[in-house]
Amino acid sequence: MKKSVIFLAGMVITMIAAGQNQRIEDVTVTAPKFNGAETFVQGSYFTTVDDFLSHIVEYPQEALTGGFQGTEVVEFVVTSSGEVSGFNIINSVSSEIDEEVMRAVKLTSGMWLPGSVNGEPADMKQEVAVTFKLHPTSDFVAMAKDYLKQGNKMLLKGNTRKALDYYDKAVTVLPNEEALLAARGMCRYQLGDEEGATRDWNRLKSLGYFDNSHSEGENLLANYKVLKGYNEMIRFTQNQSK
Repeated sequence: MKKSVIFLAGMVITMIAAGQNQRIEDVTVTAPKFNGAETFVQGSYFTTVDDFLSHIVEYPQEALTGGFQGTEVVEFVVTSSGEVSGFNIINSVSSEIDEEVMRAVKLTSGMWLPGSVNGEPADMKQEVAVTFKLHPTSDFVAMAKDYLKQGNKMLLKGNTRKALDYYDKAVTVLPNEEALLAARGMCRYQLGDEEGATRDWNRLKSLGYFDNSHSEGENLLANYKVLKGYNEMIRFTQNQSK
């Protein structure tokens, strides 16, 4: 397969308790650590999960033929014994790519040093993001900006469903971009899809978008303040933080 079209976006740690080794209210949390450097797989050792995935993951032929590209984000749990379980697709590029990335991540089972809470091994969530590009020169940032621009234009014209199509395309290539998630969440809310809006807003919270002051987010989304979903988004995140 064409491995040259696969670029890793890196691993995002979204643990149940905290993001890196840190102390919160006298609770010390240590992140899981990939230990592939001590496991011989297909003739190689791998020091990071990114290295491992770049060697193992292949671009499914069905996805190539169908023209699917974007950034796949998969959440999973590293258990207290270093196994992997509890898979959840955060951002899907295609069903074939879902299966391929999960297949590769499952191979890392037993290749992790588990995280701990106060020195005791504990189950913790992790994420990996793998970017699939049809062409090495594809500029996902430029693509997402254009999709966002087109989506905003449709939304302001009242063509909400068309706007959602553009926002979906933007999030597919840049799934952790806060402005895209916020815009899509408000668009979904206007379409009556409160469950979908809640998923996007919960994702924003998990990325730390509303942790501190809302000023940065409000400046970024100033053009959306007149829309129906804006106040609901702010109210939702404030209520969830209480």
